[in-house]
Amino acid sequence: MQVEETVSIKEDPSENNENDENVKLVIKNVFSRCKLEKDNGNLVFPLDKCIERTSFYAGIAKSTIYRDCHNIITEELPVFDINQYVVIMRAVNSILLNSKLGPSMNCTNYYMEYINQCKIIALPNVSLKSFSDLLVSLGFIYKLDSVGKLFLIERPIQIFTRFHYLSKVLKYRNMKDKQFYYIDERYIDDKCNFKKCWLQNAKNNPKPHDVFHCMVSSKKYECGFISSQICILDFKRWLLELALPKIQPESIIIMDENCYNNLSEEDEITEYHSKEEMMKYLKNNDIPYTENMRKAEIFELINKCVPQKQKYSNLYNNFKAHGHVLLCLPSKLSGLTLTELLWDHVKTMMTPNDTLNIKTIRHAVYKYLSTLPQKTFTELETKLIEMENEIFAMDATVEDYLEKEVNMVNSCDDF
Repeated sequence: MQVEETVSIKEDPSENNENDENVKLVIKNVFSRCKLEKDNGNLVFPLDKCIERTSFYAGIAKSTIYRDCHNIITEELPVFDINQYVVIMRAVNSILLNSKLGPSMNCTNYYMEYINQCKIIALPNVSLKSFSDLLVSLGFIYKLDSVGKLFLIERPIQIFTRFHYLSKVLKYRNMKDKQFYYIDERYIDDKCNFKKCWLQNAKNNPKPHDVFHCMVSSKKYECGFISSQICILDFKRWLLELALPKIQPESIIIMDENCYNNLSEEDEITEYHSKEEMMKYLKNNDIPYTENMRKAEIFELINKCVPQKQKYSNLYNNFKAHGHVLLCLPSKLSGLTLTELLWDHVKTMMTPNDTLNIKTIRHAVYKYLSTLPQKTFTELETKLIEMENEIFAMDATVEDYLEKEVNMVNSCDDF
């Protein structure tokens, strides 16, 4: 009878010591940051900035958090239908700009205006409860003016973020020689929802599924490939080896911010990294330094020599080296892209025979995307540009109105 040999594995004491030191460092970081906030009497990052707060307290780069906590992060990311988002903005702004405000304003008043706006474009409306939840998820808050009128506005920080993206993309839209490319990654299963992979935890899903990487332009489906699992390395290799060579010189590339963060392969260096880590970073990036430099001087050198975006991923460098501009959609605007409209269009084309199993779905998706006429892509991009211009104009109008007509005194988070 054969006897299996049992091998006892001894723990490496040096490894335990290293882990203990890492734990102690994190504890010290968390304590010092909490004390800083106590002394200042306020939070450094607001409560809704989970990733930024985690990075701040633990002293760990955001790219590391995206990498190690991918499943948790993607489970918490809300999905925003861009059409619903725009209609909600119209409803909220209509009440504000048409002086329909009053001291008794509540969610129901805004919901009724939202229903009216849905009827105008024949968009199915959500329930009052879903509408209320959407307002919270989208970042709307109640404010009170000096005469007691209650009204809704979006949190300024996300309006600022939206402005920076839209001002750039619209500037390039006005340059007639610029070609736009849209990069996307979708989860394909038997439900045919075609959700974004960073919004769908496919790793823990036992059902058959595919992951479809694709790139489209305003003219056609450019290229793509299907894999059986979510793999950041596969996605990145496809981007650099297959998609990038097909992009015309000096083009504009649009990608979801959450997808871009997941592709990050290099930690951002913060002031909380050790001097040794900072010097290693400089050495890896061929930036001259001297051993006797103080930590503050080294950190300043990093900030001067390495632009912020380059610290996140060399993907940015690859696009820039070819003369391209990479624009990342803010998380709450992830639906404001040609691919989102394109997937909605593909859903309308699917027949019962297309949805028999994953194989038939995969075949149908590729067939419809690769055979769509240029007219369809052009019409969808035209609709996209109209939405970009409308949102940009609405934000400007609301900002001007609030500056001239409204004196805000406090906020109320009660929905």
